[in-house]
Amino acid sequence: PKGALWRHSSLVHAMGFTLLDVNFNEDDIYLHCLPAAGVPSVLLTWNAMLGFTTVVMAKFDPTEALDLMERHRCTTTLFIPTMLTAVCEVAEKQPRDLTSMRKILYGSASTPPALVQRVNAVFEGIALEQVYGSTEGMGGWYTKLSAADHAFALEHDTDLLASCGRAMIHSRVRIADDDDHDCAPNEVGEICVAGDFVMDGYFKEPELTRAALKDGWLYTGDMGKIDENGYLYLVDRKQFMIITGGYNVYPIEVENL
Repeated sequence: PKGALWRHSSLVHAMGFTLLDVNFNEDDIYLHCLPAAGVPSVLLTWNAMLGFTTVVMAKFDPTEALDLMERHRCTTTLFIPTMLTAVCEVAEKQPRDLTSMRKILYGSASTPPALVQRVNAVFEGIALEQVYGSTEGMGGWYTKLSAADHAFALEHDTDLLASCGRAMIHSRVRIADDDDHDCAPNEVGEICVAGDFVMDGYFKEPELTRAALKDGWLYTGDMGKIDENGYLYLVDRKQFMIITGGYNVYPIEVENL
């Protein structure tokens, strides 16, 4: 456990603005198939704010997830990339009636564009949205690659599918270099975010808290870059970087390739 300290007011702020930005409504039927701890515990209580139905899985299984979507006429869900892969593998072999599904949110790890294209083919006509955040933001995600972004990318520019999107309405995002200056467009640095959703610190970890929270900004430890149009691209965790032959190599780029 990270031991991130969450204030109730920050949690309400994160939930309210996130739900507004991802456009859920009281008629939705949400499939929850993540653990009930940390940020997923927030997702499990979304329905309490809007009054929609949540279908809860005890443990994720791709076949059961698809069965529940079909049986309960689910409209939305949130997957991590490994779940997307598993669900696609099952659905391609055993098609279901998934016409009730209107949106799939995904995130928590970088998602290869090829996987997004595969999901789009399996769930034909569905809206896809990628969100990026962390436990320190208590479910108040930092950026979103919108359904419109996905539609444009799938039609005209598949490279955009590698992006985490642009800052959400309640979030500010910047890229800082080693001297804590703002990076130029497309320059890799540490992703920093600010907003009322940010944690108060780490429980009984003052040094970690001072390193993570500075001048109103949360230093995420994630490396990334922002292009000329404001789209964030996640590169890797700061401590995962490999230096070889004088070059900085990020494992996630190798994995995507």
